[in-house]
Amino acid sequence: MTNTSLPLVAVVTPVFNGAEFLAETMETVQAQTYPNLVHVLLDNASADATPQIIDSFRNRRVPLITKRHQATVPMARNWNDAVGMVPAAARYFRLLCADDLLRPDAIARYVEVAERDPDIGLVGSLWRATGLCGEELPAGYEVFEGRDVLQTFLRREHSALAGTHALVRRTASESARPFYDEVVPSFDTEANLRICQYAKYGFVREELGTWRMHANSTTNRFAKHSFLHEMCWMTLLDRYGPDALGYRQYLAHRKAYRRHLLRRILKSYLADRDIETFRTCMRRLREAGDEPGALDFADALANWAYLAGTLRRHTVGRPSRREAFKYHSYKSKTAIGF
Repeated sequence: MTNTSLPLVAVVTPVFNGAEFLAETMETVQAQTYPNLVHVLLDNASADATPQIIDSFRNRRVPLITKRHQATVPMARNWNDAVGMVPAAARYFRLLCADDLLRPDAIARYVEVAERDPDIGLVGSLWRATGLCGEELPAGYEVFEGRDVLQTFLRREHSALAGTHALVRRTASESARPFYDEVVPSFDTEANLRICQYAKYGFVREELGTWRMHANSTTNRFAKHSFLHEMCWMTLLDRYGPDALGYRQYLAHRKAYRRHLLRRILKSYLADRDIETFRTCMRRLREAGDEPGALDFADALANWAYLAGTLRRHTVGRPSRREAFKYHSYKSKTAIGF
């Protein structure tokens, strides 16, 4: 059943061997209160019961658009191909991983905010990881200037732009082809940052989705060496920091974060003696023209010891006010949303 007076929204689920949780995920889409909805699913040549589970949901209230790759392709390509299946008539899409869940009114709440301003390109919400992500944004606002949200994200003041928990205006996704940059490991977060360069950011201060962490999830496997994720964050800082922060402030944040990253790499190596992961980190830094030497590691350890000794361990990875030059917290800003 559809209501064409409301914009069409596509929930997009790329899936690979997702049989353990896929049915529950698909049920949450079928249970959405929003009436004009379609569920797009792309099976990345799964070898489990994924195809049968998808077939069991045909002819339900929310219609399906489905496809299956003949052979498994890299994850980012599968996600791009899935987004490419979004109907041209859809105004919005929401990426939903095959093991995550939506609150029944999630799409309705996203659209309610998105429809308030045609310049909104992305609508996020609260979501839970180790903590409640996005709660750092100032309360009382639903529309923010995208560049402000991008800037404060790069200063590590909030986590609202991380991951897939957002509704995307389809015209915003057309600014880049493919939508997800397959070179960047954190390609979902990178897409959010790209949109916020030129579009407004909407925010629902409610927990609308569940991000499920389990033994076989890609995120959980990645988290075993969490500093690899932190290296990806450095890539995002290098890509968007000079423009969003200004070059001097970008350099200050990069220096502070690099110290934090080097300490994490060294600590992991000393604890696990995982030489291959250590070499991977060094190779990535070298390819970025930023290979550290012994003095760099010594500086990172000394900076951590200094911050710990002055009871400022909570500032590890962030520049001092002097280093950040004209550094201002978003909490002091008076522009709309900040």
